[in-house]
Amino acid sequence: MGLKDSVLEINSLGKEECQIAYSQTLQDYLMSKKYQLCDNCNESLQGRVLNVFRCDKLRLPGVAFRGTGGFGFLDEESKKHFTNILEALDELGVPYQLNPLYAGPDGFGKPIW
Repeated sequence: MGLKDSVLEINSLGKEECQIAYSQTLQDYLMSKKYQLCDNCNESLQGRVLNVFRCDKLRLPGVAFRGTGGFGFLDEESKKHFTNILEALDELGVPYQLNPLYAGPDGFGKPIW
C-alpha cells in the first residue's frame, strides 16, 4: 500500500459514561483557564468540550491539558477492548502512537484513528 513509513495514531474515549466523566473533568480544568482560551474554545466549553483539542491555540503554555487524556477514565470493558486492539496491532506489526488529544466524531465510543 506504500505506507511503510506511516504511524497510526489511536485513541479511545470508551463508552458514553467514560466520555461524560472525562469531559466533566476536562471542562472543570479548562474553565479555570477560560481567559486564556479563544472564543471558539470557550464556546466548546458549553457544548462538546473535546472540541477544544481541535484548536491550535490550546497548546499555548499553561493551557494544554496534561496527563493520560481519556485513558484514565476508561471502564474495565473499554480498557479490555482497547488493549485487545493494541495487541492485535502489535501482532500485525502495525506501528502506532497513542494520541490522547484525538477526540474523533461526536458520540463515537470505540477506538478511533
